[in-house]
Order: sequence, then structure tokens, then C-alpha cells
Amino acid sequence: MVIGHVRLDQSSLIGTWLYSEPGCAFTSENLLAKAGGSVAATEVKQKLSTVYNTVGIKSENTGFAFDKNGNFEAYIKSIPLKGTYTFDPSSGKLNLKSMLITIPAYVTRTSNGISITMESKKLLTVLQTILSFTGNSTLSTISDLSKNYDGVRMGFDLVKYNGR
Repeated sequence: MVIGHVRLDQSSLIGTWLYSEPGCAFTSENLLAKAGGSVAATEVKQKLSTVYNTVGIKSENTGFAFDKNGNFEAYIKSIPLKGTYTFDPSSGKLNLKSMLITIPAYVTRTSNGISITMESKKLLTVLQTILSFTGNSTLSTISDLSKNYDGVRMGFDLVKYNGR
């Protein structure tokens, strides 16, 4: 997927979203072609999946909720993160601001929901911050990925939670 390829409006963002799989997006059509397209995306997602499984990120403990008033709640490995968000539908830019960290990210629509991705170095920072509460420090793979895939954003593919 290329960043900004399929956009959504703010009302489409509102609701609760659960993690379904790692997300990745290329920042340009050129980079996507150079990287080998879907083969590279599949490789990135597989490597991220290994990392996420290792640190315990799964649909039962990871998700995001956005309200119409600009508030968000996120849980990454059941660690809560709350704050405010701003969303620019024209660029897909999403800024999540909490007391601990500000996360610049991008949102695009996927065939099953949405994808929230960020620069790989920022993802590494976010995960290190969140996981510091659990004592888990096994994030070298994301660091390695950030060196090998410049121009690729990584994060989370999410599906809408419709209640049980």
C-alpha cells in the first residue's frame, strides 16, 4: 500500500478499532516499485508480526478508540495511552498527543478497516516507551527494519469493533 492511497474522513475514524495484523505503507509509488511491491510489504509485515508476537501484541490487548471530540484511548499490550488527537483528512496525518508522548502517524483505509502507520523509528520509540512498563526490551528487529526499509511506515492494521 502507498501512503495516502485510500483516505478517509474524520467521521470514519470515530469508533473502536482492534489490532488485526501489522501494518506497513510505502511513502511513494516509486519506492513501492523499487522495493519489489507486495513482496517487500509481505516481508515487512512478516518481520513485524514476529516482533509483535514476541512482545505480546495481539487483538485482545491492542487497539484504538477515537471520539468525535478529539479524544483517543489506545491500548498496546494492554498498556493504556490516553489523550487528544487531530486528524487531517487531506493528508491522512494523525497526531496523537498524550502526557507521555506525541505520536505523528498516518491513517489510511484498508480492505478490512484502517491502518495507522508511522515512521519506523517513531514506531520503535512508541513501543519502547509502552513496553518499558513491562520490562520487555526485545525490539532490535524494528530497529533493523528501520535501517533496511527507509521510506516505509510501519504500524497496525485495525478492524472496527462492533460489540460482542
